[in-house]
Amino acid sequence: MKSTLTVRPLRQWQAEALLQWQRGGSHGVVQAVRGSGKTELGITALAAAVEQGRQSLVVVCDAEAAERWRLLLVEGLPKATISASGSDLADSADVVIADANEHIRFLQTGARRSGLLVVDDFHLMSASDLGALTPNRFEQKLGLADYTAGFVSSRLAREFGAVIIGCDYTRARRDGHLAPLRLLLVGVPFKTDELKRYSQHNDAVTRARSELSRRYRCRVNTEDNFEMDARRLADGPASDAGTQTARRYGASLADRRDAVDECIGKTFALREFSQMLEASGRTLVFTETMRSASALAEAILEEGVLAAPFSAALDAGDRRELESSFNSGAVRVLTVPSELDELTATPDATTAVLATSSRSHHSMLHRMSRIVGTRSSALPTTVVVLYMKGSFEDPENADPNTYLGELTSAASEVVSTDVGGAAAKLAQWLGSVESTDAHQGVAERDNRALEELAFRIVDDGPVSNVAGDAEALRELLRRTTDSVTMDEVDRVLRSLSILDEREVAIVIARYGLDGDEPRTYPQIAAQVGVSAGRVSQLETAAVQKLVPTYDGHAR
Repeated sequence: MKSTLTVRPLRQWQAEALLQWQRGGSHGVVQAVRGSGKTELGITALAAAVEQGRQSLVVVCDAEAAERWRLLLVEGLPKATISASGSDLADSADVVIADANEHIRFLQTGARRSGLLVVDDFHLMSASDLGALTPNRFEQKLGLADYTAGFVSSRLAREFGAVIIGCDYTRARRDGHLAPLRLLLVGVPFKTDELKRYSQHNDAVTRARSELSRRYRCRVNTEDNFEMDARRLADGPASDAGTQTARRYGASLADRRDAVDECIGKTFALREFSQMLEASGRTLVFTETMRSASALAEAILEEGVLAAPFSAALDAGDRRELESSFNSGAVRVLTVPSELDELTATPDATTAVLATSSRSHHSMLHRMSRIVGTRSSALPTTVVVLYMKGSFEDPENADPNTYLGELTSAASEVVSTDVGGAAAKLAQWLGSVESTDAHQGVAERDNRALEELAFRIVDDGPVSNVAGDAEALRELLRRTTDSVTMDEVDRVLRSLSILDEREVAIVIARYGLDGDEPRTYPQIAAQVGVSAGRVSQLETAAVQKLVPTYDGHAR
């Protein structure tokens, strides 16, 4: 046997997971949190296969991952031959690396395939990609999956063996793989009318849930299982009583969710925290819906902090601009709706605000993957959980198997307080605005452009949809001051006579009709004495009033 292994000794969780995999017949899928060492475990298994004379196949998602694995294997297995699929050496190589588009072609060449199969990012592979591997009788199969991906398809897991939880957040914290995580639980009180509305919808949820578990046997051992069973039942025929109950449950859940999301206390709390969030670096605010993401971004913008909603619904160019600006520190806060955040490559952050709870363990894991750093991170992670007191979000009422259980287990410090106390604690944890000047090196002009982008995204979101005619008129107003004559300017100014005095001032300032540079919403707000968000609303209303006066010329 040749000595091939030069990777560092296994961590305790890796050794335990590898032993469990071997006891399962060298078949299984190992899940672990990002940065805890899944790849090292895979290389150790590959080293053993090479020493036993088995050829191994490593299947990865794309060419970039293939190159990363090649470099790691060249370093970790210096005496083994490593080849990419399609190479002349592939048939005889000790380890062949193939991406999702190449592994089928390699298997069709008749090469040896009785050894070890390692599938990296198992949770990202499609059923069809993995299905092509099934007929090939590999003696050993090892899947490597991100723990934050949540469940692994039971059908795919059967093909590879048991799912092994190698390193969850509790284990990662205990073994020292996580950067420090500080958790701030902030109780927000209901207003009287808000509590009444919430209680009505919560009673409806409770009744429907009880009926689903009692009469239709929806599993209550975990929230994920219950939701899965309820959704399956809701897909039945409309005439079925169980389907009707499941659909009634879903509608009541949505109503209860809205009753919590629309409470003014959470918006007030974010306004109180906004200056601390600006000091903290990059912050993600997780919401439930796009509507609340837009509303909270607008509230933070009105406090003078650059923030914007961020989701898969954005124009691709706007999304790239926001991501780049967020990573550079120019945009301080992104609000991310849970209904779309799993479809979006959300940037990482060191601070997060959970403005809405997540009953789903899977959804919570996805959020944690964006904010919880490994021990290589230089900065601690701060997570603020805003919850309505006495609601299903309240830690005193919450099921520990849902969103708070995993988060609390990973935290090195947990503090419970009210909104006033939270602002003081965040100031202590995150420092003052003056101590963290994130805008250094960012030109004032660029900030103005980003501010305009942020307000436009808020305006174009579900809270405010601008008609096509109004948008065309906006474009005409933007071009007006570039006219070679003053005729068009005069016509525009005459048309403003149908607006009230404040609307006239806003339109003139917004589009530079007075000869000055167009002003931003916050700049106009300071001029007319209302909030920036109110300026945006008034400008939209004014433009819509003006549309009929242009008789199609705006097109």
